Amino acid sequence: MRKMSNTSPNSALTPLQAQSNGLSVEIIYGLPSRNCRGMGICQVKLQENANSLTQCKCSSLALARITAKGSLELRIFRQSLDPLLYQAHFQNLEFVLEEPKVLESSVCDALKTGPIELMAGKYPIQESQEYIQVLIDLRTLTTSTTFE
Repeated sequence: MRKMSNTSPNSALTPLQAQSNGLSVEIIYGLPSRNCRGMGICQVKLQENANSLTQCKCSSLALARITAKGSLELRIFRQSLDPLLYQAHFQNLEFVLEEPKVLESSVCDALKTGPIELMAGKYPIQESQEYIQVLIDLRTLTTSTTFE
């Protein structure tokens, strides 16, 4: 299991505790249509505790929040990101979503949004010692749209 260093001030946050900084989530990379392979986000899961992490090098921990401009901000903890995953998804200082991704209903509920979809595209990233930040454009879905 991957463990985050105790030097991170947000390393032990639960989703509710993280609300001021963002919602604590696990991002599984890839595409749902390709069995979590490819460029994009396959799944976003609430990170309820360290034992709930996916047991693969295909995911990372992040803080997620909706910005004032209506984008999804992901602050991905660098130390939770496998080096090969970094090379595949962030090496060119951009994050690519090859296809749109409907955000899971549990995450939308925790973010206090209605159903939303992450829009396909290329998104620039900003890096710091602790985080990789990416802002992803959103589309609000009608309530009749089903979640994946």
